[in-house]
Amino acid sequence: MGKINSIIITRGFPPAEGGIETYMYQIANKWSHGKKVIICQKTKKDPVSEKERYEIFRLPKLLTPYWKSMYKVLKILYKKSNDSKLAFHYILLLIINRQFLKSLFPRLEILVEYLSDKRGKWAIHSSTAIGPGSIGIFAKIIFSHKFIVYIHGSELIKYQKRWNYNIFQKFILNAADLVISNSNYTKELAINLGVNTKKIRIINLGADVNKFYPHNTRNEVYDKFDIPKKNKLILTISHLIPRKGNDMVISSLPIILKSVPNLTYLIVGKGHYKEHLIELIEKCNVKANVIFAGYVPDEELADYMNACDIFVMPNRKEGYDVEGFGIVFLEASACKKPVIVGNSGGAVDAVIDGETGFLVDPYSKEDISEKITKLLVDSKTRIAMGENGYRRIKDELNWKQVINKIEEEIIELYD
Repeated sequence: MGKINSIIITRGFPPAEGGIETYMYQIANKWSHGKKVIICQKTKKDPVSEKERYEIFRLPKLLTPYWKSMYKVLKILYKKSNDSKLAFHYILLLIINRQFLKSLFPRLEILVEYLSDKRGKWAIHSSTAIGPGSIGIFAKIIFSHKFIVYIHGSELIKYQKRWNYNIFQKFILNAADLVISNSNYTKELAINLGVNTKKIRIINLGADVNKFYPHNTRNEVYDKFDIPKKNKLILTISHLIPRKGNDMVISSLPIILKSVPNLTYLIVGKGHYKEHLIELIEKCNVKANVIFAGYVPDEELADYMNACDIFVMPNRKEGYDVEGFGIVFLEASACKKPVIVGNSGGAVDAVIDGETGFLVDPYSKEDISEKITKLLVDSKTRIAMGENGYRRIKDELNWKQVINKIEEEIIELYD
C-alpha cells in the first residue's frame, strides 16, 4: 500500500494548550505514513516561524456573512461534489445551523484549495465533530478521501442541549468513515446519540514519555515552596473548576491529617474556582497544609509529578462538563506515581483500580480520605502501584503506541 498522507483540522494546536491540542500534536508528530498538514486557528501565542517538519496553516477566526458563505459553499459543492446525497444533507443542516456556516471560512477554502491538485491517499482528521468536522467532511464529499473524527466526551453532551447542534453533530459522526473514541464512556455517549457503533473504535490516550519519566525533583520543588522535608506531598494539576474535585480533597484533609499530620497538598493550575477553594480552606482550617502553585508551563509539570507521593484528582461530572479520559493520570503513572481517580466519565479507563491507583466516589470525602491515607501510610503499596502504572505506560499507553493503533485503523479503511 502507498503512503497515506494526513490533514489534521483542529481549532487549537500548540503552543495553544489543552488535551485536544496535545492529542492532535502527537498525531502530527508521530504519523509515519506520509505527508502531514495542519489547519488550525490562529492565536496570540503562535510562533513567528514554524520549526516543525510539516506544513501548518494558522488562520484567523472570521465570521463570513451568511448569504456570502452559502453562495461559496453551494458553488464549491456544485462544481466539485462526488457525493450528491451527502452534499444535499449537509446543505440542509447548514441552513438550520447558520453559525457553523458563517465560521467555515477561511479554513474550508484552504482545505479545498490545498487538496485540489493533490493525488494519492489522504486521511482527514477532524479533532471534533462540531467545527473541524464540518470542514473536514468536505474532503469526503468533494475528493472522496477518508474522513476521521475524534470524540472526547464533554462536547457530545454539550451539543445535545440544542436540537440543531445535536442533529448536525450526529450527521457529521455518521458521515465519518471512522470515529475514534478516547474511552468506553465516550463511546457509549456517541452510541446513545445514534452514531453507528460499527464506526467507533476505542483508543485510549497516551503519555509523552519523553517529557514524563521518573527523575528526582523532590528537593527542588520542596525548596521552591518551603515545604518541610518531613511532609508527604499530594498533588493535583488541573484547571481550577468544580469538576476536577479539588474541593473534595480539601474537605478530606481534616480526616487525613489525623493519620498523616505532616502533609502538604500542592495545587497546580489556575481558574475561577480558586476563590471558592480559598474559602473552603479557611472553613476546614487547613491553610497551613495547602499551597497554590498557580500556572506552571507544560515543560515544568513533570518536575511537580516527580516531587509528589500521590497524584490525586477525584473528578466528577458537572452539567455537560466531564472528564472524557484524563491524560494527566497517565503522566503521573509515567513518573511512577499512584493515582487517585474519580469514578466518573472516561477517567475510569486511565487507572486499573487497585493496581495503578484507586477509583473513588468523587462525592465522598470518606472514600477519598481513606484511599489517600492508605497510600500515604503504606509505602509498599504506594511504590508497587507506581511501578505498575509505569509499566502500563511503557507497554501500551504512550503516544507512540496510541498513534500506531490509529494508523492501523486507518490503514484498514483502505483494505
